[in-house]
Amino acid sequence: MKIPAGGCRIPATAENLQPVERADGSRRSDNQVYMDGMDVFNFTIRVVPRTIRELTERIGRPLGEIDYLLFHQANRFMTDFFVRKLKYPAERVPYSLDRFGNTSSASIPLTIVSELCGRLGQRTETILCGFGVGLSWGAVYNVFRNCRISPLAEYRPL
Repeated sequence: MKIPAGGCRIPATAENLQPVERADGSRRSDNQVYMDGMDVFNFTIRVVPRTIRELTERIGRPLGEIDYLLFHQANRFMTDFFVRKLKYPAERVPYSLDRFGNTSSASIPLTIVSELCGRLGQRTETILCGFGVGLSWGAVYNVFRNCRISPLAEYRPL
């Protein structure tokens, strides 16, 4: 992720605010964000499984004893890759991307509501893992206790 200009080192000017055609065919100014998708992808598939393993070590729980893994719903390939890399049962990794698309930071709570409504018991252990823009990522161990989730209310215009 890069924004070449607009900060203290290279302040915004009329010149660097002008969109310019780039080598990849896109048009953007030096004040607009540029993301190398492959670099972000490679970073994510490397760091997310490691983060999950480090978390399970820190909490002293084997991954296989965790009821559900919930990932940010970026794309199917990534989710399937994480499942294989972590050797975790796919049926315990809820997936909602096919219904809602990539909803950014809402993807984990939306997946909980849409896929786990009525499936959370008296004590359900989960690991939630988000990642995204700016090469930010994180994972948290969460225990749902007697959690009731209302059914998803979807808006449909008339």
